[in-house]
Amino acid sequence: MDMANQFLSLSLFIMLLSFFIILNSLSSYEDVKSKPVLNSISMAFSKDTPDPILAPNTVESPIESNNEGDSLDKLKNLFNAQITGVEVTTNRLGTMMHMRMPLSKFENSLLAPIRQVRPGARLGEPGTFIPTLLSLMQSRETEIPYRMDMVLNTAENPAEAFANDADQTRLDMKKIANLTKRLEDSGLDKKLISGGIARGEVGMIDIYFKRYIPVKLETGQGAQ
Repeated sequence: MDMANQFLSLSLFIMLLSFFIILNSLSSYEDVKSKPVLNSISMAFSKDTPDPILAPNTVESPIESNNEGDSLDKLKNLFNAQITGVEVTTNRLGTMMHMRMPLSKFENSLLAPIRQVRPGARLGEPGTFIPTLLSLMQSRETEIPYRMDMVLNTAENPAEAFANDADQTRLDMKKIANLTKRLEDSGLDKKLISGGIARGEVGMIDIYFKRYIPVKLETGQGAQ
């Protein structure tokens, strides 16, 4: 009887342990929501002044606070402030972000006359899109650059589209090339930008942001 009770207790313990392991794997950490707890602990055990508590829905402006927050969050805020109808998804690790938006609205922001970003400027001010975008992508503060891959959606696969309507395919390729050139002429390093066409929803453009990791060739006696 005692052995049966021991096995029952062990089974219940394993079930409880499994529950907390699954719960921990599904949990996520949000810095904004954790600040009130950390500030409370700081006030109780430290004489230092705690950081101001922000509401969970507070967002930082990449123009006014370039040294705070994640670069992908700032890029998302920039696009949402300048372009309507932007769909955003990020991977679980928060290292890559996918955006989908109307091509015409993206072109309007990208091809608008560039203005110098003034201190304290609002995120949605006309002409500040490219300077802010370049600053965030090249991450001058954190020294972690981001790569931007643009994909223009077409009705058919590029190979089939070229065979069926070569002139339209050339126009699509020229359009995405002009967008890439606009960024390059504005000062974005060529290694941080690419453009192409693919089958998808016509009139939309997909943009992928991910950390740029340069390939380092090993040198030394063992290198051939």
